[in-house]
Amino acid sequence: MEKASNKLLHPNAAAMPCIYCKVEYDSQLFKSVEHVLPQSFGVFGSQTPTLKKRVCDNCNQYFKKHLDQVIARESLEGITRYKKGMFSRESRVQKRLVVKLPDAPEMGENAGVLVWIDGQTGKIREPLPQVLFQIGASGKYEVVRGHELASLDWRARGFSDKGLKVLAPSAEELQKLLDLLKAIGINFVEKSRLKNPFDHTQGPDKQIEVQIEGIIDHTIKRGFLKILMNFAAKYIGCGEVLKKEWDKCRNYVRWNGEPILARVSTRPFWGKELQNLRFDDDSYNMRVENVGPDVIGVIQFFNLYTYEFKLLENCNIPETNEVAARFTRGEEPTFGFKKRAV
Repeated sequence: MEKASNKLLHPNAAAMPCIYCKVEYDSQLFKSVEHVLPQSFGVFGSQTPTLKKRVCDNCNQYFKKHLDQVIARESLEGITRYKKGMFSRESRVQKRLVVKLPDAPEMGENAGVLVWIDGQTGKIREPLPQVLFQIGASGKYEVVRGHELASLDWRARGFSDKGLKVLAPSAEELQKLLDLLKAIGINFVEKSRLKNPFDHTQGPDKQIEVQIEGIIDHTIKRGFLKILMNFAAKYIGCGEVLKKEWDKCRNYVRWNGEPILARVSTRPFWGKELQNLRFDDDSYNMRVENVGPDVIGVIQFFNLYTYEFKLLENCNIPETNEVAARFTRGEEPTFGFKKRAV
């Protein structure tokens, strides 16, 4: 796709059913506004793309709770937005992400310790309740979260009951860990307490890099696919998205139905970035296009992972409806066109 400055297709303004559950239009059921991109990723002034009277209130509320919040707080893209100054309204420990201190000599005894990122500030917070087990006599450690201890068969895993490191953010949570260890046959005696690397009473905030690992499960995929369907409804038309050919996508997004074919890669979006020369970016890129006999949707945030979905199988949309766009906070959206053979 080549970048261009304008391409905008307006959907039919007539009242239509909800594009997800297909409930018939009723002004009492369509009071909320669906944002094409979740508001947690920013707004774009007068150009903020929204769908009015296209997504019913029930679907809108479901998406906010079960998809949008997960994308915003539990995905790599969601954590990246903190670097851009876009924070959450509340602090919440990440459940789908593993955030750990580097396993490096300079971290000392805190190497590999699990921490979390405060969504309200974007700062690293104190270690989570955890036990670091030594693997045999190797000197290497493996982290076990507090809630995993009750079902842990540490002998079968080859863990040693010597040289444990036990961390918790409070005395109460520390005692819970000790009780859980005792229940699985380990009597831990604390000889010395690990120094908290985030004890800000000892000086100014430290700049510490962390390693973040995430899972891209069906919830994450459904969240990004929902954004792509919103994008198609906004710039191609709700009449297109309401066609039966879109039912598989619709059922997957709204009801967690049969998954559609998808892949995640580090491929560039616009085709000009080099694989070994990728830069941090503030933009969100989306496109819907024909590829062979199918319709493919592609989405990429912050120049990170590229998510590709087979929206329609053995079915094309008119070439004039193919669309690609780049959204950057504080700027007008730019739209693209596809190079065609002449």
